[in-house]
Amino acid sequence: VARKDWSQSLLGPPDHWSPALKTTFGLMVPAMAQIVLFWGPEYVALYNDAYAPTIGDKHPRAFGRPAVESWTELWDDLEPLLRQVRETGRTVHADSRPFHIERHGYPETVYFDISYSPVPDGDGVGGVLCIVRKTTERVRSDRALRESESKFHAMANSIDQMIWATRPDGFHDYYNKRWYEYTGVPEGSTDGAAWNGMFHPEDQERAWTVWRRSLETGEPYHIEYRLRHRSGAYRWVLGRAQP
Repeated sequence: VARKDWSQSLLGPPDHWSPALKTTFGLMVPAMAQIVLFWGPEYVALYNDAYAPTIGDKHPRAFGRPAVESWTELWDDLEPLLRQVRETGRTVHADSRPFHIERHGYPETVYFDISYSPVPDGDGVGGVLCIVRKTTERVRSDRALRESESKFHAMANSIDQMIWATRPDGFHDYYNKRWYEYTGVPEGSTDGAAWNGMFHPEDQERAWTVWRRSLETGEPYHIEYRLRHRSGAYRWVLGRAQP
């Protein structure tokens, strides 16, 4: 602020700013949240240190200048949001919203949780206060996880064997389609410890004992037991599990 030549800014020198602008900017500066304020009909950009890395090479050029000069590549996307807040006086909020920007010399898509709020000034809206939080890594991580789970389910359901998995405490939370085709039971009906009821009554205590020992020691689970088929008959199967 001290180094800025405010004579070249539409806002003029800070001493001449309206009380609303002074107060809002004063609250922004020490905040740890990423905050940018677009003031006036030209959306002159003011932001705090926490926000500066968000716009990369645009800083410090963008500070105190109309937003259209520095946010050119996404102006058709950003300007309608800012105008909506100014015209309606209502907050606009979105989670993990994509923005297509150039901040390091190349185009990229980044995601932010955004909250754009009106700042009253006199009888109208003086500016738009934007609090943002980057969620790009979370979005990419969630997407990679969904793709990984999709691949796992595709593989698990493509083979003839019955596959199941548990949480660390031994709670059965996944069965592939072969399990339900073989047993004929509704999906989810054998979650938790209910799977033991699918074994022959004479095998249940032994199967449960071996399973508990595997949970306690981390040893592989390896057992043969009789499993109830959807026809009602029991058939011998080999069960294996690895921690």
